[in-house]
Amino acid sequence: MWFWPRKQTNRRAAQPAAPDQPARGTAALAREVAGIATDLYEPLAGWLGVRPNRDPLLANQQPDSAYQWPYGLFEEALDKDAHLAALTAQRKAAVLSWERRVVPADETSSARHCAGLVRRALEHIAGRRPGSGGFERALAELLDAVPYGLAVSEVLWERFKVQGRREKGSRDEALLLLPKALLARHPRRFVFTADSELRLLTAAEPVRGEQLPERKFIVFAPYGRYENPYGLPQLRSVWWLAYFKRQALRFWLMFAEKYGSPTAVLKHPLAASAKEKQGYRRIIGSIQQETGLVVPEGVELSLLEAQRSGSAQTYRELAEFLNREMSKALLGQTLTTEAGERGAYALGRVHQAVRADIVRQDAQALMSAVNGQLVRWIVDLNVPAAARRYPTWQLAPPADEDLKLQLEIDRFFNEQGLSLDPAALYARYGREPAPAEAAETAAITTGVNDDDE
Repeated sequence: MWFWPRKQTNRRAAQPAAPDQPARGTAALAREVAGIATDLYEPLAGWLGVRPNRDPLLANQQPDSAYQWPYGLFEEALDKDAHLAALTAQRKAAVLSWERRVVPADETSSARHCAGLVRRALEHIAGRRPGSGGFERALAELLDAVPYGLAVSEVLWERFKVQGRREKGSRDEALLLLPKALLARHPRRFVFTADSELRLLTAAEPVRGEQLPERKFIVFAPYGRYENPYGLPQLRSVWWLAYFKRQALRFWLMFAEKYGSPTAVLKHPLAASAKEKQGYRRIIGSIQQETGLVVPEGVELSLLEAQRSGSAQTYRELAEFLNREMSKALLGQTLTTEAGERGAYALGRVHQAVRADIVRQDAQALMSAVNGQLVRWIVDLNVPAAARRYPTWQLAPPADEDLKLQLEIDRFFNEQGLSLDPAALYARYGREPAPAEAAETAAITTGVNDDDE
């Protein structure tokens, strides 16, 4: 016989908790429960404390490939496919073409000082090592994280003396710690712990890696997830397309070799000696190089035309289809890399806008990495905590206006009697005002006129 438990009659236990008091068990809400250390599919994370890169293309290598190291398949695809290399270079160059500036956090003197310090530090990188590309090359190497998923750059710091004016007529010499170089390191040399801490794989620590100092390595994984600090390589979605394209080109070359030129057939007597047969083979090998041939009497030489059952157009269409798929995967569209069969101006503008959205996403990810690591490190190492105002390193897209359309719009506004800003007009069309007009334009821009006096 079953007996049901009696209801709780304790009124104090039945009353809800007060609004200003936390309920019981809230500590478990702030604790990570499904962490990487408890993942059944990551035994090394709980045992050794590291999480290896689980990308299948990085774990497997082709038997006949010369790129026998992690990320080797990606490098092979870029080296052997000109279209794929152009797509990745185009995406990188689009971000590098954006205008760069350092914006202070606010209008206070400390914020402007921090912004000037960061601006000077970035210029210091550009001019410290002539011929190395400076900060421009460092940004290009960081953007390798888009195709590879992860990019790591080592920061080399050096002490640098600067002259600053403390009071009128006096100078103060300051000793700053500025980055002199950003050196890209191959991502195959690093591993992440269960807490997403970067470690360097060495001969002494080939599995767990060695612990790295702080403010030393910039880590850029723009499209990774929390449980995958290695990032999501963009080449992962196009690698098979590039592989199939290489196979199609191989069979296309075989097709061209077989059907592009006729096959030579030489008939010799049955009693020909081995030396004579060897000479006949040299005659056949000379057909593609010599304009005339001499054959012995009794030897018959003819050309055999191969009968084709297919067409080379099939290989061309397959290669073009694979190129379009790679363009869509990396740029989101196709008309900026190839004309297309029905490309129109309006459709081209739409495709350009789609590509601009992808480039903007890359630029925002790069800004977040530089501001969250390099900019903060420069300020933390050179500015006291009480005066720290972190500036923002920003990327702005270049002006891409249709001047003919803009001219029609400005003419329409002028005909309607609407006022136009002279300074904006001169800047838009790249013209310099006359000296008298420049003074008048400056007065209009600043709002100064005779009635204000």
